[in-house]
Amino acid sequence: MLKNAGAVMHIIAGVLGLLGAVAFFLYRMDAARQNAHRVGEAANDTRLFFRRTRWNHKRKFRPVNEINDSRLAATVMMVALAHDTGAMTGQTIAVIKQQLTTVLQFSDAEAEEIFAQAKWYAQDMGDVDTAIDKIRRRMEPELDAQQRKDVVAMLTTVAAADGEIDVLQQQSINRLKNAWEL
Repeated sequence: MLKNAGAVMHIIAGVLGLLGAVAFFLYRMDAARQNAHRVGEAANDTRLFFRRTRWNHKRKFRPVNEINDSRLAATVMMVALAHDTGAMTGQTIAVIKQQLTTVLQFSDAEAEEIFAQAKWYAQDMGDVDTAIDKIRRRMEPELDAQQRKDVVAMLTTVAAADGEIDVLQQQSINRLKNAWEL
């Protein structure tokens, strides 16, 4: 009996050694995965640092002064008006993009890009009345009477996207009409 127990012991020791080696290998693989993840996070943090630096540099300037295209300015007005009642719904976003493609004649890809820019500008301008007033003064010399009416019509369409026009949105539109004497 003792002879057989000795023969089995070296097999058990070999299996335990093999299990220990596999466990050690799995532990080291997990440690390597965690380290690779940390390196990836550090690289992403570095990339985002430069993006954040550029963004902070832009914030030092007044964003409205960077808007040189009256179509972008009109889009910022629409987005600011839509944000006035809270988060924009899918219906409101669809109406804004529809206005971009039909009235302002952007392609679908251009409409997506202009919409993204407009959201950035609108969130940086504060409340809707301030945003519309700043943009109005900026784009006033570039627009004739018909283009001003078109902007007011687009704003009215966006405000009515989710049903009835909100009272505050209507007041903002009326302030713009009065300022443009429409």
